[in-house]
Amino acid sequence: MININPSTQNHLGYAIYFPAAQSNYATEILKPHTMPSGLDIKDLNFLNRESRLFCLHVVLYSAGVEKPWKKSGISKTIATERVIGANQDSLIMIDSGGFQADKITFTLKVIESIYRYQLKYADLAPLIDIPTNKMYDQLTGRKRLSKFFPYTTLASCLQKTLYFQDVYIGLGAQKHDKFLNVLQGEGFDDCRLWYEAIKLNPLHGWAIGAGRANNFTVQLHRIIWLLEDGMFDRESTWIHFFGISDLKTSVLLTAILRGLRKYLAGSCVVEMSYDTRSPFYNGVLAKVEGRPIISPKRTAPQAYRFNQQQWINNPEPFPYQFSEISKYLTKGHIVTDDHGSPKITPLGYLLMQNHNLDVTVRNIDTMHQIIYGHASYPEKLKLIPRHLMMAVGAIDCLFDKKNTTAMKSLLNTQQMQWKLNNAYKNN
Repeated sequence: MININPSTQNHLGYAIYFPAAQSNYATEILKPHTMPSGLDIKDLNFLNRESRLFCLHVVLYSAGVEKPWKKSGISKTIATERVIGANQDSLIMIDSGGFQADKITFTLKVIESIYRYQLKYADLAPLIDIPTNKMYDQLTGRKRLSKFFPYTTLASCLQKTLYFQDVYIGLGAQKHDKFLNVLQGEGFDDCRLWYEAIKLNPLHGWAIGAGRANNFTVQLHRIIWLLEDGMFDRESTWIHFFGISDLKTSVLLTAILRGLRKYLAGSCVVEMSYDTRSPFYNGVLAKVEGRPIISPKRTAPQAYRFNQQQWINNPEPFPYQFSEISKYLTKGHIVTDDHGSPKITPLGYLLMQNHNLDVTVRNIDTMHQIIYGHASYPEKLKLIPRHLMMAVGAIDCLFDKKNTTAMKSLLNTQQMQWKLNNAYKNN
């Protein structure tokens, strides 16, 4: 059994990956299902230390998906069915649902119900925010004005987020070491303006929107602002990045975490994490994760579609033998016959999603072992793009500086900018 938990990742100095579980997985794994031979439905719960498959001990679930204000009450999910504090191996983050701002009307009743839901079930809880990246087309970068998303300016997003912050503070969020202020913005000036407004009510930590997650110049400036304002002058803090699905960003976040810990020299216990829903979302789309492409020419995860018609009740082994669960599966476990047409059952989706999650974690671990392992620099360059290694090295050098003035001076140099801006370039 693979055992990747927060303490293990922290010991290795890695940023922690939180799987953002979708509602079908979070709820269905608590219901009875006729499982493939050798498996129990409890094995699909990756918070379960006794799972035959793998154990991660961390999960992110969204209050926006749960809708705790609904009259039917709180659903039983992977996030609710454990006692806070009784199982220290589990770490649950409950997101606020700000990403669903185009679908939720945030009345005071709704805000208070989200707060109570997070307070009861979460170890970490970002405040409600209005994400600025929803204003933009992520492919073109152009502003999009949608009648479904009423916040069309940075000011409107920030103003509403500050209102949410005021409500949370009024409810006592500052008394609990779990709530995270949210930082948004699509460029340097936006990010600075947002931070200056939000920082006036510091909480346990920070959650950072991923609209421009690969702009590491801005991300590092954010870290410097936190240092300058004494936000690490405390026993511990947590920094989380939303929606990180690519392997390169995961190792660059680890570079920031390691550098920050080196700079602080133990004066503050800093944890860093990120999330993505990709393993679950790809499963819903009937896409199966495979081994990643990791080479000097290209670094990327891979997901494949399959011929569902050919898989109907097919006893042949599941062809993507990259996960623990794949050993138990046939094609027919995924696709059944529905009057001559292929049908993926609710269990079939769960099995694919569990496979996808296992493979995603392995892929992340592989990238980290290559970059932060003991191989020589020339050996590493035979496996991954040199621009990525240069960016990791640049981040490490930044945190060798003795103060934030020297850090900013280096960060603003043309050479440093070039290394960070080309981090995602393949050789």
